[in-house]
Amino acid sequence: MLGFTSIFAAPVAPMALANSAQSPAAEATLPLAAPEPRFVFIDALRGIAAMAVVIHHALYSPLIDALRRAVPRTILILCEDGFLGVDVFFVISGFVIAHSLRNIVLHPQSIALFALRRQVRLDPPYWLVLFGSLLLWGMMRALMGSARVDPLPGPGAVALNMTYLQKIARAPEILGVAWTLCIEIQLYLFFSVLLWLGQRGRGPSSSPTRLAILLVFATGAASLALDSNVLHDAWMARYWWLFASGVLCYWTVRRVLSPWVFGIFIALVLVSRVQHASNLPLYTGTASSVVICTVGKMGRLTTLLGGPTLQYLGRTSYCLYLVHWPVKIVVLGLGFALTRQNSLAAIAWCLLYIAVSIAVAHVLHVLVERPCIRWSSSLKRIRTFRHDISLMAVPTGAAGS
Repeated sequence: MLGFTSIFAAPVAPMALANSAQSPAAEATLPLAAPEPRFVFIDALRGIAAMAVVIHHALYSPLIDALRRAVPRTILILCEDGFLGVDVFFVISGFVIAHSLRNIVLHPQSIALFALRRQVRLDPPYWLVLFGSLLLWGMMRALMGSARVDPLPGPGAVALNMTYLQKIARAPEILGVAWTLCIEIQLYLFFSVLLWLGQRGRGPSSSPTRLAILLVFATGAASLALDSNVLHDAWMARYWWLFASGVLCYWTVRRVLSPWVFGIFIALVLVSRVQHASNLPLYTGTASSVVICTVGKMGRLTTLLGGPTLQYLGRTSYCLYLVHWPVKIVVLGLGFALTRQNSLAAIAWCLLYIAVSIAVAHVLHVLVERPCIRWSSSLKRIRTFRHDISLMAVPTGAAGS
């Protein structure tokens, strides 16, 4: 029988946006402080990576044979490599989360509040698409027959999907590309714990202690040795080096870490022969962190690639990631049913799939994601206010690193 996420051929390599890495680019240090400029280069890079994933998934549909006849091989290869967007997203996540935590003195309460802010930011859009996909699964089961589509997951499996535990618990996946959200949550929490262990109350992560740097560097280097089949995609271990490179890149741009340390880590990556099906993920992740670091050292993170198209794609990339998979199933499935393997029609259906994905993502971004961002920011202001009040009650040196 066909599962909902296997109605179309599964990708040859895992993808994700996980733009779950879409945290705000600036974190105010005072409730009334003026917001810092956005990292527009990071937003643009995120938008490019999101579109790469969307285009890549167009190939994994019943229209693939028609596309192979109609599209030049060079373009097909570029589209097939769109799965590399996942590596870019994990690097971006490390950079952005290091920025988001830079003014926080970490302890169990502040880590819990940070996790709550992230979930307020991520959960509602995800849940809405999750239940929409569940509804679509039921409709396809009714239309195609129970012999061709797996039964709907039970309440327990739905709860596991809602809490990002479906891969760990090996439960049926409702939204096929959501596995990277599970990885992102693990990356956030693990990094928070490492910073907490490194700080031990000695100050905010804007000036990370040597212990914190050592922990990120050492664990990142250790993850390079893991085989790609270890723990599969249920755990974040083999992706940690990508996140760590983003963190080290951020600290280098902030001039709290020597470029030599970052360079040594990149050199370790290049000589480690990370165990992937190919070396493309290694080179993509490395190039992403090096490019971001270079642009940051040039002082162009807030100005480069600030055009409206890439900025729009960057702002809506999380929603685009969430919705494009079910949109693909509907649009390209309908296209195959109506035009079969007609080559020109296949191209038209793929263009329609991309356009509809962007349109649906826009609606989700405006109606759901924007309010979630505001709610998350309100929690941030409460945290910041309490943090500032607490600093007034202790000697200045007590908050130093």
